[in-house]
This record gives sequence, structure tokens and C-alpha cells, in this order.
Amino acid sequence: MKSIYPPLGILFGYVAESMVFAMDDQARRDLGSRLSRVEGQARGIRKMIEDGQDEATILVQLMALQKASRAAATYLVKVRAADCIREQVRVALSACPGECDHCDELEAVDQALADLDLDVLLSTHLKVAE
Repeated sequence: MKSIYPPLGILFGYVAESMVFAMDDQARRDLGSRLSRVEGQARGIRKMIEDGQDEATILVQLMALQKASRAAATYLVKVRAADCIREQVRVALSACPGECDHCDELEAVDQALADLDLDVLLSTHLKVAE
């Protein structure tokens, strides 16, 4: 069956089919931990339904499940976006002869990315978008 979703190589408006995204070990553990919490919440909700809990309590837990899965998706996008931007800066730096104004600018961007707190940026964006 053909997927209706675009390939993972398409992100942020350009095709990067030659680029393979591999999360580092820390990101893989973090995402796995987030998904384990989502899985545990889903099992808990199923048990609540089987035990006949009231709908309001179940709905609250479903909303928490939705928030947790959104947090996992946001984390994955954050990791991917940061890696894509850093890689493009590195490519540009390696192509630069080293004696131009752009090298200093690219190094400043590279340093700014290292200092950037993407969690705060994304949480602010999500609050504005909701």
C-alpha cells in the first residue's frame, strides 16, 4: 500500500533525499522515553475504559495522551530541524575559502545555533499557534 504521507526527506520546503537522518543515541533515548510514557498512558486509559471509569476522567487522560504525543512529535521535529540547519551551515563553512565576510557570519550563525534553546522557541511558537 502506498503511503499518502511525503517521504521523510522532504522537510522545510526542500527535498533532501540524499541526506539520511540518523538520530544520535541521546535523542533516540529521549524520544524512546517519551514514547514509553505515551504507551503507558494509552494502556492506563484502556484499563480505565475496561473498569468503567466515567467519561470525564477518561477524557482528561486522553487529552494528556494527546499532549504527550504532540511533545514527542515536537521533539523529533526539533532534533531534525537543528540537525538540518547545522549541516547546511557546516557545508557552507567548508565551501568558503576562509577569507571573506561570509565566513565570520557563518561562524556566528553556527555559534548562535549552539546557544539557541529550541525547546523555548518551539514552546513559544506552539502557544502562539494554538
